[in-house]
Amino acid sequence: MTTNKPIMDSGYAPMMIRIILSLYFLVVGYVTLNNQHLFIQAVEQLQAYPYRFTTLYAAILPYLELGAGILLFIGLWTNIAAIIACVVIVSFILSIGFFPYEGLPELFNKDIIFLIAAFSLMASGPGKFSFDNQKE
Repeated sequence: MTTNKPIMDSGYAPMMIRIILSLYFLVVGYVTLNNQHLFIQAVEQLQAYPYRFTTLYAAILPYLELGAGILLFIGLWTNIAAIIACVVIVSFILSIGFFPYEGLPELFNKDIIFLIAAFSLMASGPGKFSFDNQKE
């Protein structure tokens, strides 16, 4: 065994990133959709966006999350899903900031890690077991 060679097929790493990111978006989208009224109030309280945009943002966001989550999970249109994920994640980061925990300035926004994962998918492709990698 060498220390500079992969120990498994390199298609599994992007697949694992894709699945984890998809599960995150599916759970967040489901929770947001089921509590949409509370989510709209929370977004309004942040005052990160203009008031008219806030309701539209809060109404569309869960569907974007669920759509990106489904596409990422099955590995279909992975680049489009990753771009949607990046836009959604950047909107999260802009809403609450890079360091949202007032009492703990050393903790940064976890969404930065998800943003890096989405960028990674755009660079590496969907990985194993995806519709995007099916041979024609």
